[in-house]
Amino acid sequence: MSADSVLLPVTKVRSEGPGEMLVGRSEVMPVDSFEVAAALEASGVNDKVARERYGHVDVFALARQRFEWLSAARAAAVEAIAPEPVDISGTLLRGMVFVLPALLTGAVLGRQPERALVWAVLVSVAVGWASGQGIAYVGYRVMGAGSPAGARWQMMIMALVTIVPSAVVGAAAGVLGLVGWSAILLGVGQIAFVLSSSIALVLNRPAVIGFALIPGLAVSIPALIRPELVPRWLVLVAICTSLAVTLGWVAHLLRGAKPPSARLARAALRGAMPYVGYGTFLAMLLSFALVDSLVAPTHLAISVTMAPLMCGVLVAEFQLARYRRRAEIALRTTETRRGAARALRRAVLGCMTGYVFGLAALTVIAAITLVPVLDEVAVVRFAGAGALGWAFLAALLLVAYQQLRPVLSVTAVALAALAVRGWVRVPAENKAAELAIEYFVVCTALAVVLTVVALRLLVKPELHR
Repeated sequence: MSADSVLLPVTKVRSEGPGEMLVGRSEVMPVDSFEVAAALEASGVNDKVARERYGHVDVFALARQRFEWLSAARAAAVEAIAPEPVDISGTLLRGMVFVLPALLTGAVLGRQPERALVWAVLVSVAVGWASGQGIAYVGYRVMGAGSPAGARWQMMIMALVTIVPSAVVGAAAGVLGLVGWSAILLGVGQIAFVLSSSIALVLNRPAVIGFALIPGLAVSIPALIRPELVPRWLVLVAICTSLAVTLGWVAHLLRGAKPPSARLARAALRGAMPYVGYGTFLAMLLSFALVDSLVAPTHLAISVTMAPLMCGVLVAEFQLARYRRRAEIALRTTETRRGAARALRRAVLGCMTGYVFGLAALTVIAAITLVPVLDEVAVVRFAGAGALGWAFLAALLLVAYQQLRPVLSVTAVALAALAVRGWVRVPAENKAAELAIEYFVVCTALAVVLTVVALRLLVKPELHR
């Protein structure tokens, strides 16, 4: 250590008192006052200089005063650079926008859903999630370029381009008698709701969606718990009410929209394509569980096993916000690349651990309260949904830092494995148990691989700058 690192650090700030040294934030914090004294003596500050120039009895008295000052300054600097605490209420509210619509869909499906209804949900989930991710990216990209009105316009056009053809195709299928009108209404309505939620989140108005959901939830939650007591038509009416309120609010939020520059619009659309693929792949992973419920029906409603996963999104949003805060603190307070990497790795592991424990607790609560008979199939299906939730969080962490390529590659392999899993026979008592075990194995492997990738990529300090 040199005297400059203690007495003349990078940021030079002269203290107010007369005869004080030139001091500031040190790059290397001394261990104790004796280390400061040694640095002072090495720079030529002896007892005489300490008395005559700085007004202290000797070098050791001066060193004690400097060490106390540096310690206080360091503590104040660390406190000053710490970001704001995680906004728990805001984070949970954003997560609820993703969670609560699943309760409405589960109430319509019931315990033994019709095949047409399930396929309508599968298609609408894929279209809605894919377009929703694209709309969110374009909105943030155009808004970040300094064009809020352009972001509103671009999101509105993308939503209409998705919803109008979906409604036309659905109407044609209804006229031809291929799908029932209730399934068409559910599918198109779900697409419209997902896209409206994405727009509201980009515009930082999640409360709009929360208020709009109140009519639907008031009927859907009782229908999930006791489906025999609530007729399906009443659930559909409640959902349509929530959808109408949502569309009205979002139309109000989009007022003042103006087209952005053609160059900005094209660049945003090109950048949105990987996010569209990301949303599609996640929707397809979820869809395989719904297909399993059609191939091998059981007494257990698939919406019940997915309930902890949907509620786990709340925990995932909070853990992501917590990780971002810990990463920011680590990068600002550590002085070496190796130290920053260690701190970032601990933050990733802490995020994953907290989420897995939270999701496990939600799964246990759902299994105990919602399932009358907890057999092997029920346990494995709950476990599969939990593994998918774990994979979702790892993917969310990577996508938050624009690491989409590994997420798309690994997820594509998992989808291929689910598509060809019929070639591998798993010993089980029945078809439902076999499908549940295979789904659990694939989702767990996906979660492990994405976690390893996250631990390799997210510990790079340059990724966060």
